[in-house]
Amino acid sequence: MVFVCDAKRTERSRGGPPNTLRSESWLDHLRAAEKPIDLGSLGSYRVLQEAGRGGQGVVYKAVQTGTDRVVAIKRLRPTDSRGGGSRWNPQREAMIAASLSHPGLVTVLGIDDDGDKTLVVMEWIDGLSINKFVIQNTLELRAIIHLFTEILSAVQHAHSKGVMHGDLKPGNILIDCEGNPHVIDFGIASQLQREAGDRDVHLCAGTIPYAAPEICNAKANAPDARMDVFSLGMILGRLLSDKCVPGTAVVDSDTSGEMPEKAQYSLNSHGVCRSPELEAIISRSTDDEPENRYASVEAFKEDLNRWLDRKPVAAFGTSRTYVAWKAISRHRFMTAISIAAIAGLVALSVLSTVFGIRAHKQRLLSQAAEQRAIEQSALARNVEEFISLTFTAASPELLGRDATIEAAVDYARSQIRLVEDIGVRARLEYVFGDVLFELGRYDAAHNHFSRSVQLQDQITGRDIETHLAARSSLAVTIRHNGDPVRAVKLLVGVAEESAAELGRDHPLTLEIRGNLAAAMLFAGELEQAHDCASQALEDSLAVFGSAHKVSLVLSNTLASVIAKQGDYDRAQELYQQCYELRREHLGRTHPATLVALNNLATSYASAGYLDRAEPLYERAFTLRSELLGEGHPATLRAMRHYADIIAKRNRTSDAIQLLERCAEIGLRDLGSDHPESLYTQNLLGLSLFRAGRFQEAIEVHESCLAAREQILGDEDPETQTSRTNLAIALSRAGEHKRAIELMELAYTHRLRDLGPDHPTTLTLMGNLAMTYSGSDQLDRAEELLTGVLAGRIKLSGSDHPRTAVAAVQLGSVLRNQGRHTDAIEHFQSALPILRQHQGIAARSTLICVERLAISLDMVGRVSDAIKLIDEYIADFDSTGFADRSRIENLIQIRNRLAPK
Repeated sequence: MVFVCDAKRTERSRGGPPNTLRSESWLDHLRAAEKPIDLGSLGSYRVLQEAGRGGQGVVYKAVQTGTDRVVAIKRLRPTDSRGGGSRWNPQREAMIAASLSHPGLVTVLGIDDDGDKTLVVMEWIDGLSINKFVIQNTLELRAIIHLFTEILSAVQHAHSKGVMHGDLKPGNILIDCEGNPHVIDFGIASQLQREAGDRDVHLCAGTIPYAAPEICNAKANAPDARMDVFSLGMILGRLLSDKCVPGTAVVDSDTSGEMPEKAQYSLNSHGVCRSPELEAIISRSTDDEPENRYASVEAFKEDLNRWLDRKPVAAFGTSRTYVAWKAISRHRFMTAISIAAIAGLVALSVLSTVFGIRAHKQRLLSQAAEQRAIEQSALARNVEEFISLTFTAASPELLGRDATIEAAVDYARSQIRLVEDIGVRARLEYVFGDVLFELGRYDAAHNHFSRSVQLQDQITGRDIETHLAARSSLAVTIRHNGDPVRAVKLLVGVAEESAAELGRDHPLTLEIRGNLAAAMLFAGELEQAHDCASQALEDSLAVFGSAHKVSLVLSNTLASVIAKQGDYDRAQELYQQCYELRREHLGRTHPATLVALNNLATSYASAGYLDRAEPLYERAFTLRSELLGEGHPATLRAMRHYADIIAKRNRTSDAIQLLERCAEIGLRDLGSDHPESLYTQNLLGLSLFRAGRFQEAIEVHESCLAAREQILGDEDPETQTSRTNLAIALSRAGEHKRAIELMELAYTHRLRDLGPDHPTTLTLMGNLAMTYSGSDQLDRAEELLTGVLAGRIKLSGSDHPRTAVAAVQLGSVLRNQGRHTDAIEHFQSALPILRQHQGIAARSTLICVERLAISLDMVGRVSDAIKLIDEYIADFDSTGFADRSRIENLIQIRNRLAPK
């Protein structure tokens, strides 16, 4: 990622749209620059230009003679320039700076003398000062804070070595063209442990207004980290003040002398940066009294990280109200909606969804039912009144100006116990359970649904719709929490009762039937799930049409069942229809639309169309992150899917980082044994395997298998998946005996449960064959793979990606048998399909190229092999992938084949 980082391009940079990263490279600009005037030499370096002046010396840009290495040289002022009483030693200070090693600190390359002056040679940083960088690249608020925490990490490293900077200011923090910070000029750095009597007068050279007030106080204690904390706080205040009101901040000054009044930054007065917490953080870091500041840069950084994570910040206080709403607000569902708007939305939801009086129902109900509808309407009005009053009370003054929907919801639901009417309380328990479920807080939702059911059971003449809806939702939360079998049992009874009370085609009954089908799907009851979903969808289409929300949900559920049954083409068709209808009627960012988008991507990925799946997964992940927040379960699922697809396309490092983050959040919020956490763990193991980290993959898969065997049982499909993945990793690590035992067991289970022609069975059959091949049982492997290839052609056709993978597997076995001519035929048939649908850089494509090249060589077609490799490498490089290590083995093959 390249940022604007050249001061000469300021004006034209500002003409572009906000947040646009410049495509031209800073290297191109450097090459196009005029040759600098020769300014003489310093030691073995030719000076190119003067780069800056400060209180401690002059900085030059120079180039080392003989190596053409560009460096920065700081020529420190003579030792005696401080006066006879000073014990400042520039060589000592330069040595201190040279002892530091951190990516965020400019590296000191060497120290030399030039007469009575000391030369400090440092790496040259092409970049901008942080304040100019932020303005030219129009960084958003959170991006600024992220960048600043990196700067704090660098300064903290120096402090941990006993070194204070003493002159931190925007000009001493450079940001390079990749957005990396570099703290420069430790020219007046002082060892923190130095005694007060040894403190040097030169510290007064700190730049106004960034230097701490006590820096020139002769009676002050020894210099410590809190001086740098003050300077850093002033810099951050400057950055955020510029962000809110450009052009009004103080101007940099390199003058020294008597300290003026501290500049005041007010962030809350400007809507762009409204954050009382950041105001408090800056106020604490820049307090005039050192003892009131953060004790260390690390503490400063921790508070900023807590702000980024939406946790309570230490500088803001510890009131129970503040801590409670901050703990809840980490999942940002909506941040720009006012509390009044939230109240209106929730109240409208109450009246217009489950509890609304539907027009078609008014026409069909009997007189007695109409009376019940009137009673429900009165109940709904009571619920609406409670919500409106409660959300009005949950004002920004109480919850803070950054209050989220979760904070307001939690405040409102805490007041339910004050409601005397048991019917209203039951309805409220359901409403807030539904809201919490949408926020991904399944445990809390489960509790509300359970209380709603319990309260309804106490009422004579209870509201049947609320009772049925609460029981159905309770079962759905049970399924989300990892017990689909229990959910099925509950939903069977609820669906039968709803059909008897409301009718088979009532919207609530259809919704419950859809929930039952989904629970059956997760419980592995595929035939029952298909029948249930298809019948419910048929009834819904007949009454409401295809665009009704119930029909959209049911079509999505049916598509999921069909995909699980292996009919990917039909599933893709349904998912595509569902996605287009939801996007048209609900909008592209509606949560239900994103569910359909994610499912459509999954259907492509399952069929092997990685090129189609990746952009859809990326879009779903990006939108869910923006709308729901990183910690929402739906976002985590999208993160996992996106990570898995990029791992399959050979971007394993990025995938592993995403999955490790996903695992960290899941462990924190759900626990290590939750099904969602185990699913993440399984994908992490696969990505580690694809990265060649086989032993780590084995450890992850063994842990996942043990947990799934204990929680889900030996027969569960997810247990079989873990068993299969562990076997593949063991086989690659050379543990063939155990790998074969595990793979045979998994294959036997899938063959029994799904039949011989199911795509999953064929996949397991191919994996078992490759496990046999790894242990030199080539005849058994060939027999199985011949059957797999025939099954794939019959099921999906000869030009399908899964068929191509089977062809590569069979070709590999034939190659190992020495039948290279037959192997070449299979490799050549598979390669164009894999290139098109899985991508140039995909692992399957690369394997096919490597093995085809080797077989061509073995039959004497060396020139064809070299041509194949050269064309592939050229295509690979044209994709823009920076990491060429993944084709290192192919390059070695090419070098071996090249003529002497």
